[in-house]
Formats: sequence, C-alpha cells, structure tokens
Amino acid sequence: MCNITDPKLLITSHIKTWSKSSAEERVNPSNSILLCRLHDGLFEHGFISLTDDYNVLYSPNFDFEGQGLTKNLTFTLPISDPPLPAFLKAHRVKHGYE
Repeated sequence: MCNITDPKLLITSHIKTWSKSSAEERVNPSNSILLCRLHDGLFEHGFISLTDDYNVLYSPNFDFEGQGLTKNLTFTLPISDPPLPAFLKAHRVKHGYE
C-alpha cells in the first residue's frame, strides 16, 4: 500500500484473527498480509479492509484527513499466496463492512 520496503518497518499479520482461525487457517500463508507498521495498524483496527478484488475499503468512522493520511491506497498482490476471499470476508465482517 506504500513504498516502504525496510524489513524493520514491515509486519506480517493474520487477516482472519488468530483466535478465530482453525489450526489449518493459522498456518495458511493466504491468511497473512504484509504491510508497513502504519497500514498494518489501520488494517488491524479495521480502519481499512480489502474487497475480494483487493480494492481498499475505508472506514467512515476514522478521520483519515485529520490524521494526515491519504485515502488513495492500492494493494499490491504478493508474488505468491494472495489473500483468500474467505479470509478477507472474515476481516470485513469483523469490522462491520458487511
């Protein structure tokens, strides 16, 4: 979603919450997302999410402009194991997008 590539500023997180995932889902690479720490925080707290087509969704309950953040984000698909729609849906449901 941004141009940050320094590994110290990147974090890999589960899309579908670890505590709500089965043992198989927890180790499925398609249930993970690599983002910079800022965008990971926005994703983790549900201020952004992704459609099944990987378009970024923005929460109406967060003041992006007031925080100096753009709402012009594009998610770049990873080379392998892209996020699965089922995990993206679980994230959207958890955070009230559906």
